[in-house]
Amino acid sequence: MQLADIYRPVRDDLDAVEGVLRKSLTGTGDGSMAEVGRYVLEAGGKRMRPALVLLSAGASGGDAASGARQHLVGLAAAAELIHMASLLHDDVVDDARLRHHNPTINTRWGDDVSIALGDYLYSIAFHLISMSDDPGIVQVMSSATVAMCEGQLLQICERTNLNLSRERYVEIVEKKTAALFAASAEVGASLSSRKESLRRALRDYGLSLGISFQIVDDYLDLIGDEKRMGKEPGQDIAAGEATLPMLNLWEILSDEERKATADLLSSHTGADALSIIREKLVSTGAASMTEKAAISYANSARESLSVLTNSTYKESLLGLADFVLERGFGSAGRA
Repeated sequence: MQLADIYRPVRDDLDAVEGVLRKSLTGTGDGSMAEVGRYVLEAGGKRMRPALVLLSAGASGGDAASGARQHLVGLAAAAELIHMASLLHDDVVDDARLRHHNPTINTRWGDDVSIALGDYLYSIAFHLISMSDDPGIVQVMSSATVAMCEGQLLQICERTNLNLSRERYVEIVEKKTAALFAASAEVGASLSSRKESLRRALRDYGLSLGISFQIVDDYLDLIGDEKRMGKEPGQDIAAGEATLPMLNLWEILSDEERKATADLLSSHTGADALSIIREKLVSTGAASMTEKAAISYANSARESLSVLTNSTYKESLLGLADFVLERGFGSAGRA
């Protein structure tokens, strides 16, 4: 399933979100800032977080033509700006060179520009969020942003720890990635419905979807290729990240094999180490274990939507779960 098909029910609102993003990134009146902003916009992205805001609002009974539309579009844009800002900072932390098939901001303009631009985007995002005039929405989005920063710090602290528990891994993923998915879905529902059951259901959906998305991302970093991903594979093992595929592999290997693998990771970099790790992931079944985990969380996301009445918006939310799995595993990944 293609994102264009999934996004069809909210296409007009997503176009409006794009307008807010363009104004935020290029409308400063400063030529240098506008140049960097245009570069970020032209790199594109999946726009999953703003789509979650809009689709969740529609699935909860919201009317896209109502007076809340402006706030809805603003919150959707804020979700994407928070995501963009986190990526700018992540690229500096990870010394990443490519994103969306293009050199990263830190590669072209330096770490200082990437960090400052990330800070700027966070500030614009919270200005947009404050315009909703709803303390509950401000609380949801601010809590998600705090969780993202905590998740990033936890991930850095746990680097090279291949004895990390799965529970700890999930905690990191919930904070670093899934928190914004969950918040995006929850605030969309909050603008459309006063029913706590709907808001909770959409939040649970976003959390499970976000965990599945990150597991797929971790899988692709080891199994995927640059053309498919838009960035260099193997960044996680180069940085020593303890991701689920590696944790699964570590559990399967004998003590002797673990030592050999640890020696490999410490003495080899780049394509050589990645090629060997890929072979081990597939041959041991660690890759298959990772796929099953991603499918399980995607199924949980789908189940959370059972309380919603049928609509094109609900179908699109279900379609997003399919898209996340197909992105990593093809049609075989669909439950």
